[in-house]
Amino acid sequence: MNDEIIKSHYSTVYITLISILLGVALADLISVFRSVQNPDYFQWLSLILIVTLVMNAWISYSLHAISVKLIPVPADAINVFAISIAHFTLNSFIIKPHYQFYFAVCFYSLVTTCTILYTFYRASQFNSKSFFFKSYRRVIFINITGIFISALFGWLSLKGHLSKTMEIITFGIAYINVLVWIMLYWKVWKSQLNK
Repeated sequence: MNDEIIKSHYSTVYITLISILLGVALADLISVFRSVQNPDYFQWLSLILIVTLVMNAWISYSLHAISVKLIPVPADAINVFAISIAHFTLNSFIIKPHYQFYFAVCFYSLVTTCTILYTFYRASQFNSKSFFFKSYRRVIFINITGIFISALFGWLSLKGHLSKTMEIITFGIAYINVLVWIMLYWKVWKSQLNK
């Protein structure tokens, strides 16, 4: 089979796969949330955070897919499934003690850091001049920062040092982090695409 034909279908297959898996993750999230009787403020804030993370994941994976023409390799599927597993993990911790949810966010940040590095690596195979790690260093920095911040919040919550007000502030920080991440990703992607 002609390599060019395979490459031309890469974006369609990739976007379809990520859309299905993230759609299932959203359905699972709603199912978990509906099982909670009288959700508290923390669970509502967690729900909003996870939905925004799903949207960010879909946008970033879709931008990657439409920017490259590659021959799929097994690691591409692993990359997509890894982010889906991270979302399912977050979903299951929405009903757990607060400190456990923070640690789940830490795990999520670690997984997304690995998947985004792999995504940039794959993009560099398509066009090494346009896609390189240095351009996305701020995006990667936000991911890595998320690992340490969520681990810190988890530890503080475990030790009982986070009041209700502080927990709300932690979600405010997370929302800003998510918004800045996608804005930076979009900005760098667009600038690299136009080179």
